[in-house]
Amino acid sequence: MAVHKRITPNPDGVPTDLGQPRLPGSKSHAQRAMLLASCLPGKSRFSGVPVSDDLAILLRTLAARGVRVTGEGSGQWIVEGAAPSPGVDVRIDAGENATVARMSLAMLPLLGCAVTLDGHPRLRRRPMGTVTALLRDAGVACDRDTLPIHADGRGFKAPDLVRVDASSTTQPASGAMLAIALAGGGVVEIARPGATGYLDLTAQILRGFGSTVTREEHPWGLSYDLTPPSGEDRSWVVPPDPSARAFVVTLAALHNLEVPKEFAAPANDAHPDWTIDADIAMLLQPGTGDLMLDGMALRPDSVPALAMLAARREGKTVFRGVANLRTKESDRLAALATGLGTLGIETQVSRDDLTVRGPLSMDSTTVRVPTVADHRIVMALSLLGTLLPGGIEVQNPDAVAKSWPGFWEWLGRCARVE
Repeated sequence: MAVHKRITPNPDGVPTDLGQPRLPGSKSHAQRAMLLASCLPGKSRFSGVPVSDDLAILLRTLAARGVRVTGEGSGQWIVEGAAPSPGVDVRIDAGENATVARMSLAMLPLLGCAVTLDGHPRLRRRPMGTVTALLRDAGVACDRDTLPIHADGRGFKAPDLVRVDASSTTQPASGAMLAIALAGGGVVEIARPGATGYLDLTAQILRGFGSTVTREEHPWGLSYDLTPPSGEDRSWVVPPDPSARAFVVTLAALHNLEVPKEFAAPANDAHPDWTIDADIAMLLQPGTGDLMLDGMALRPDSVPALAMLAARREGKTVFRGVANLRTKESDRLAALATGLGTLGIETQVSRDDLTVRGPLSMDSTTVRVPTVADHRIVMALSLLGTLLPGGIEVQNPDAVAKSWPGFWEWLGRCARVE
């Protein structure tokens, strides 16, 4: 494994075509759709599926249930679904994939299975109590609230109503939505949801598989009334990953370049990271005054990239409501503060907010920036190497394989990467 990468600017700068990035498929879309398809009769043909470490974990999880998945190359996969067999004890090693871990742990016990779930030591540190709370509230026994967890849904029949607290993460609620729809339909009530776009994305995918979804807003949160999806052969195209796109459009903004039209955000897709363009427009406004970016809990994965633009601008930028970044693959608030602090950027982390005060000093000396093994932190800080005259060195460059294995190939067309 590579120990570090050095990124320095190209003499001719970043090309106007932004190095023709080939974005991976969206993890958020692919994982939800393939988990759903795996529980439905019939074959689902997927194209555009991202090849990444997280995909490998998803495929391993489906295999643990005996689901047959065959690959045809270039992101083409066929999932031969089947309803989960009641009474089966499924053992899942989720690695570092929190989406697969939380959604599978929520789904399978509600569908009558027992699940024994474990993962990488870093996943073991991530909170799972929201999942076990919803399962216990529904009547499923769970032995503990941290990995490894055993949840015994054998003999369990899913209720018509499931309640979930989504204040820390929406992934268990998404898993419950898939399970309730698969179990014959019902209502999922979701209290205090943060990143509501991911819930709407789950609803969007259920509709794509034939469910009727009725969404209602309440003072306490959201409810989704769901009917069963249809079990039939289908084809499914995974869209480009908006979270990966965030790094491309941020690079363009750092170098005052236009984003090619083919990377424009699509209409009618619920993934929250498509809205990063509005955040970038605010960060590019002239002036040195304080800037508040509210509602960042709705699109937390975009914060590391946006923080690089905040480091470039003069003045103080406050990212509001980002406490959930503490419990990602790393404590991303601490990782950003450490990385930017090494570059001389004043940062402050409070309970809910991240404050970044620029501007970045254009130093001609290469700076080795401490970067934890977190794909979004490594990718975000690497962007600054395309801008600083002396470039930067980042640690743990192989972490990008979790979501975008081709990241370095792309960045190497925009800067020198050694």
